This record gives sequence, C-alpha cells and structure tokens, in this order.
Amino acid sequence: MAEPRQLRILMVEDSEDDALLVARELRRAGYEPAITRIDNASALQHELHTGQWDVLLSDYFVPGLPIETALRIAREYAPELPFIIVSGAIGEERAVSVMRLGAQDFIMKGRLARLAPAIERELLESENRQQRRLAEVEIAGLNRTLGRRLQELEKVLEVVPVGICMADDPACTDIRINPAMARILHVPLTSGPLQSAPQASASEMQLFPRSSPAGAQQSPMLAAVRTGEPQENIELNIRRQDGVVVHLFGSAAPLLDEASHVRGCVAAYVDMSDRRAAEAALRNAEKLATVGRLAATIAHEINNPLEAVTNVLYLISRSPKLDAALRQYVTIAQAELDRIGTIVRHTLGFHREASTPVSVSIADLIDETLHLYERRITTTGIQIEKRYESHGAVVAFPGEMRQVFSNLLVNAIEAVGRNGRIVVHVTNSRANVDRRRRGVRVVVADNGSGIPPDIRQRIFDPFFTTKGEKGSGLGLWVSEGIIRKHGGSIRLRSRYATQNTGTVISVFIPKRPIEIVEERATA
Repeated sequence: MAEPRQLRILMVEDSEDDALLVARELRRAGYEPAITRIDNASALQHELHTGQWDVLLSDYFVPGLPIETALRIAREYAPELPFIIVSGAIGEERAVSVMRLGAQDFIMKGRLARLAPAIERELLESENRQQRRLAEVEIAGLNRTLGRRLQELEKVLEVVPVGICMADDPACTDIRINPAMARILHVPLTSGPLQSAPQASASEMQLFPRSSPAGAQQSPMLAAVRTGEPQENIELNIRRQDGVVVHLFGSAAPLLDEASHVRGCVAAYVDMSDRRAAEAALRNAEKLATVGRLAATIAHEINNPLEAVTNVLYLISRSPKLDAALRQYVTIAQAELDRIGTIVRHTLGFHREASTPVSVSIADLIDETLHLYERRITTTGIQIEKRYESHGAVVAFPGEMRQVFSNLLVNAIEAVGRNGRIVVHVTNSRANVDRRRRGVRVVVADNGSGIPPDIRQRIFDPFFTTKGEKGSGLGLWVSEGIIRKHGGSIRLRSRYATQNTGTVISVFIPKRPIEIVEERATA
C-alpha cells in the first residue's frame, strides 16, 4: 500500500467540524493532511508570511473575514498558492464573482469528493507555474547575458582596426561594414558596429570592381560563397571611389543556414598599404645608400686628377712668359675648376656630411645659388624678383642649405620656361605649429604650369621624377630631409589647369636647431 502524500493546508474556517470533514475526505483520497485552521485576517497574514503551504481552503462565509479580503491577502502574501473555496450554496453569481477575484475553484461542502481531484489539479498547475517562473527567470538571465555579449561584440566591431564585411545573401549584393572597413574604403559611416555600406559600395561587385587593379583577382567573399569553404590570407588590390589603390590582406568564410546551404558570407580585411609603403621606402633607402656610396667613390676618384689639373694651372699662371690674354683664360679655367671642386664636395655630401653647423645668411646663399644659374636665367629671359626683408641669419650647414635652394630654384627655372617670373621672398617668421619658435621663412614662387594633383601627392617621394632620363627623383626628397634635419618644415602649394597657374614652396628654418647641434656635438 502506497504511503499517504503529505499535504500542508491552511484553512479559513470557523467550524471545527467542517475542517474535520475535509481532513477525512482527503485521507480517503490518499493524502495525509496537516490542517491549520484560522478565522481572522491577522492570523491569515501571519500564517501566509511565516508558514509553508501547499493549498489554501476557505469558506465563503467566515464572520469578520469576508471572502474578498481573504483573496486580497492571499494574492498579496502568496500569489502562487492555490486558493480553493469550500462552502455551502452561495449562488452562481457569487461563485463567478469570487472566481474572477482569483480563486482557482469552488467546491460545495456537500460534494467533497471533488476536493481531492481539484487539489491534485491545482498542485500540478502550481508546480507548472513555478517551473515556468523559474524558466522565465533563467531566460531573462540568459537574455541579459546575451545582451552583454552582443554589446561587447558590437564594441569590438566598432573599435577593431580590421575591416569587417558581412553579406546575408549568396550573391553578396547587400554588404554591411564596420567603421574600420569604412575608413579603408574612405566612405562615410555613422557610429555603429555593422551598417549597410553606402550605395556606391553596397555590393561585392562595387566593392571589388573588375576594372580595378583587382580585376583579375577573385574576391575572398565570392570565393567563399562559390566553394563553401573558408578563404584565408588572400592579397588583393582595390581602387577606392576617390581613385586611390588600397592593398588588402583578407580572409572570408561562408555563412550556412539550418540546411547547411550557403546563405551569405563574412570577411575580414587588413589594410596593408602602410606596410607596402614602408617596404618601398626601405627599398628606396637601400637604393639611395647605394647611390650615395657610388657617388662618394666617383667623387673621390675625380678629386685626385682634379687636384693635379689645379696645380698645373697654378704653375702655368705663375709663368712670366704668359701673355695677358692667355692669363685671363687660365683664370677662367681656375674658376671653373673651383666650381667642379665645389660640385665634388657636394657630391661627397650625399655620403659624408660636415661635422659642425655655422652661422650663415640665407639671403647670401640664395644670391650665390642664383649666380650659378645667371647665364641660364639671362638667356631664357626669366625675371627674378628678390624680396629680402631679412638677411636670414641662421645656424645651419651651408653646403646643405645651398643644395636645398639650388634644387628649388632649378625646379622653378625649369617650370617657368622662357620669359617666366620667379619671386624669392626672405623674411623673419615663426614656425607653423609651435609659434614660439623663431626662424627664417623662404618662399620660392613661380608662374609655371603648376603641378597636377596626382603628381603633387608624390612630389617628395624618392626617385619620383617627371623629367624622364634628365631627373634623378632625389632633389625634393633630399631637400625635405635636409630641412627636417635642421628642425624646419617645407610646404608646397600649386595651381594647375586654371587661369593663374603656378607653384609656391615655403621653407621654414629655425634660427638655431639646438637639438641637431647637440646631437652632432656628442656624436
């Protein structure tokens, strides 16, 4: 015989006999009821607050405790506790009313055989409600956790320096990108982890146009969709909407649906443009070092016979038999040899610099440089306008400064052609960024044809030239390096394909580059 099931009952009843009848009926149904009988509101509140109950039974008519009050207290203190009314005849209207107030069932005292099945049903319902409540609490906790994880993922997508592209269709016609990818593509994007790409780059075909340098390449996204396999470490180039070619390193993986069919794709791209540029700069630096060593070797070999010729001319000039006309020719030859010697020393300067800077006048250096090109300037009818508001006294390496202004003036002379105009302006000034730094500003302006924008971006790159075989591509690159080494700056502005064309180069040289001087003094 099965053990009776324990049943903790709180009963609102003013009749002890009715409570005994209920207990007997429940024992007959296989329960072992433990009934606590109360008949007032305070006792009901106390028991609900302190006790553990399986079911609450209540008579409809209890003096001093209306059924409405009992239901209100029960819902306040134990909302999940089954509430069953066990009473005499109260009429259908009252029965419907109390059921609406929250009672689970109504049992007539004359039909107590229905009580046990009703309790069994309500206990099962109560357990189900409790399980649902626990499940809801667990689901709410999981949702909070999922929300936090999604927020973390969104923040990662926002700040990660890797470009992310995601497509929800196999054709990759609707791409969403993160802010890093927007920066790579140089397209506008508001804040957010993944947003639809602008219309100009909304599809894979627009992102990787076949007419671009990547035309012969396969997009990692389409390759992943076509093969259904991840694509890793693919290098490709794309041309952005502004015409700039970007070097990318990408991987992609297909997204699958429940039936393992490809439904889209996700890809990650790293912009390798800066690395490519650094590698190119390193190669150029190696080439420049080779050029420097070669130039130093050639200059050294030229210097030996040059000294011999100089000595011979000196001995010839000392001869008393030399007539005046020949002596003038010898003097001219000595002057030209001095120029060749200066060129040799400048050539050696590519590989070996002077050890100590000195006080120099920028205006004087410019005059000396203009004097070197005086014949060329005169024969081409170029007008030179000098505006010297200052002698431009600075502490610098004069040979290097002469090299800078020689490069700038030669470029201006070649740009203006015949009957052109060049303005050279020297004035005391302050640095563009740190206005406390005093120095000299030299502006070289010409009315030539100007520099196209695409060339302007590379004008200071090493070995970049528009002069073909006549140019080395080192002039402006070396000049910029010299000016920066002296703690200064060089800027270029140009107008091209307009009514008033021309180019302006502004050079700022600090009065005394203390850092450079101290560094060389301790070298």
